[in-house]
Amino acid sequence: MKRIIIILFLLSFILTGCWDKVEIDRKIFVSTISIDAGEDIEKVKELKEIKEGDPFQERSIKKYSITYAFPDISKLGPENSGGAEIQFINTDAYSMESGINMSALKSSRTFYFGQTKLLLISASILTNKEIFRDIMDFFERQHIINRMMYVLVCKGKAEDFIKFKPVTEKNVEEYLSGLMINSKSNATILPVTLNELIILLRQNGNAILPEITIDKVKNQLYLSGVSVIKDYKIIGSLNPVEVTDTELIRGEQQAGSKVLYVNGYPVDLEIYGVKRKIKVEEKNSKIIVNVKIGVEGEIKDFYVGGQIVDEDLIKRTEEGFNKSLSTECKKVAQ
Repeated sequence: MKRIIIILFLLSFILTGCWDKVEIDRKIFVSTISIDAGEDIEKVKELKEIKEGDPFQERSIKKYSITYAFPDISKLGPENSGGAEIQFINTDAYSMESGINMSALKSSRTFYFGQTKLLLISASILTNKEIFRDIMDFFERQHIINRMMYVLVCKGKAEDFIKFKPVTEKNVEEYLSGLMINSKSNATILPVTLNELIILLRQNGNAILPEITIDKVKNQLYLSGVSVIKDYKIIGSLNPVEVTDTELIRGEQQAGSKVLYVNGYPVDLEIYGVKRKIKVEEKNSKIIVNVKIGVEGEIKDFYVGGQIVDEDLIKRTEEGFNKSLSTECKKVAQ
């Protein structure tokens, strides 16, 4: 009898309902967020002039232009297994929090950020240290937002990127997320999650983020390298070749390719193994850092022009590759 009472007592906890339950068809599953500078972003100094007792403190200052993209779940079904079409809600806001609140007024459904996959930030935002810090402070405080989403910098208006339709996918979220997931086979792609970005910025305000560009002539979207952030402000960019060298120095690259010219012809080296060792020593009151990189790969499409591929040619090719790679890595490190 006691056993039955205990079982019934436990079931009373297990079978209780959710007090804050929202039906799935009443939710908006935000998949991508884009952030642009609002038309009043230069007026942010006015906010500092507002005193605690002033009326109408919620005055409309368009500091941000935020776009939320989400799939139309009504179009999902067995016949549409390739993904749903994307819908958008755009709003001007004076803060990130107000952006969510004001967007909620434009929809009869509840916003859900637990499955958001992409955060796209316009490069113009990163030129203002205070603005970017405010954005990151918001995301650090918000426990309802998926911190495993990927963060990318847009060379241009972020809203244009979020509405871009790639050839191979139905929406940009699936396209860019796929590129980030497949980054292990492409060293020119450097994926960074929101959680990783928060940790990096919390340490010293420095980070690197993948950079995307739209070629309006060819109507193509591609990754153009990485943006370098120092003290919460963008200071420059690295092109795809420099990104590959950066990953070699960091010891993160496991696969990729490099090109070396031999007798005026390009030689492709497919890399499938990398080992990196770092040795630090002090000499004449200076810190000397030696980075030793071991690369294992296979030569592809080697044109010899009638030459015999002998030991001497292979040795010269290896020496040329070592010299070229060493020079590139030194420049990137500087």
